[in-house]
Amino acid sequence: DKTLLEKDPATGAALIPNFWRPPTDNDVPVACVYWKRFGVHELTSQLRSLDIVESADKVEISTKTFLSPPVLAWGFETTSKYTISATGKLTVDVDLTPTGRMPTTIPRAGFNLHLPKALSQVKYLGLGPDESYPDKQTSQRVGVYSATVPELQTHYEGERASGDRASGGKEV
Repeated sequence: DKTLLEKDPATGAALIPNFWRPPTDNDVPVACVYWKRFGVHELTSQLRSLDIVESADKVEISTKTFLSPPVLAWGFETTSKYTISATGKLTVDVDLTPTGRMPTTIPRAGFNLHLPKALSQVKYLGLGPDESYPDKQTSQRVGVYSATVPELQTHYEGERASGDRASGGKEV
């Protein structure tokens, strides 16, 4: 089976734009309240257009969406292009244009991918072999590393981010 992405049971999507993460102890007193006031934890996506172009060597799916909280007048005009090559390689290009009165910070910007549980081995180019948050970054080196999914997690007491291997703890 060569399935690389699976549908999320709740949304039916396999690749979902995401601007939220579980709040940490450091977020709770101020940042979490601020983000929730702006509805960052409730962003939804409204599809505005969809275009599919097939050729001999690839399929390109282009979408325009508006990501916003349900009742607030801010969000992201989003243009996405998903290119699937004949070899199965997936390339995702996304442009976000903020609109309205935005929060000055958001917890993160990225995608949630829904991968099959059978994909348990990870190979990546980044900082490693351990986490690369600011307090650990100088002990990590750029390289190609392999690990199982459980090996990428560090269990901390309370809610904490874990597993950063790319940005040195900077939300990107």
